[in-house]
Amino acid sequence: MSQTYSDVGSSSDPSGAVAWQESMATWPSVARYKQQTYHLLTEARVVLDIRCGPGVDLVGLGSGRSVWRRPVGEDVLGGGTSWVDRRLR
Repeated sequence: MSQTYSDVGSSSDPSGAVAWQESMATWPSVARYKQQTYHLLTEARVVLDIRCGPGVDLVGLGSGRSVWRRPVGEDVLGGGTSWVDRRLR
């Protein structure tokens, strides 16, 4: 993991790093493994995503699953929780 992604908030371009994370999540191979992970967690009632970054996985974990409670994310990013809040609304 590069320094940029181990501490996005301290990188030279936090917004650019978040945009890259969001873009990469749409790549077909990445989207497939994420969907498989979400499927494996189908029976979970609560999911806590530590260092959730911009919250890409929180949305995937919570969408279309009526048995799920709202997934919970935590990150130390400056502004990271605002990215997640906007994504989950």
